[in-house]
Amino acid sequence: MNEYLQKMLHTVGPVYKFESTPAPLSHNAHGLTKSIDFETGLLLKNFVVWKKPQVIVELGSFRGYSTAWLRLGTILNQLGHVHAFEVFKEGHYGPMWYDELGMPREHFTYHEIPGGIWRYPDQIPETIDLVFHDTQHLPGPTYKELTLLLPRVPVGGMVLIDDMSYRGYEPMQEVVSDFFKNRDYWDFEVLRLGHGLGIAERLK
Repeated sequence: MNEYLQKMLHTVGPVYKFESTPAPLSHNAHGLTKSIDFETGLLLKNFVVWKKPQVIVELGSFRGYSTAWLRLGTILNQLGHVHAFEVFKEGHYGPMWYDELGMPREHFTYHEIPGGIWRYPDQIPETIDLVFHDTQHLPGPTYKELTLLLPRVPVGGMVLIDDMSYRGYEPMQEVVSDFFKNRDYWDFEVLRLGHGLGIAERLK
């Protein structure tokens, strides 16, 4: 088994439930918080292994737990580059998961984007095979982010959006649902895993 996969499988730790959501946000024994639950992270890795994207864009890296799962997929594939975009500098929130796990720095770029990704068009790859969206979940910025990134996703590419079932993010969830509903060249559904994972695939 890959050494990084072995390490990730030991990061479940004690869990804490949020309100009535079906799955928890987790913390490991060392106190490194996770922005997604373990099961969602494993699913991200599986999507990368399955789709074999060459270019991955993550919006909202936080402490890099989801980033580590995305990077694990590229390590297992020996293919792909992860671009992580975050409004604060790397390490602002504390130690990054992928550094604690000792993951290599090759095929990975961290982008600091204060003010929003739309202010840094030169840093956005021209073609994006997989997007993972997990930002502040405000309706206006979410719409701008999707409008900016989705035209760069080719046929067969995927967009994954976290917190599509989390209570309190209903305005963002409505924006996302309406965005894909009005575009018949996208197939969109919400998987009731963790805080809800939106899964969109470009059909044409």
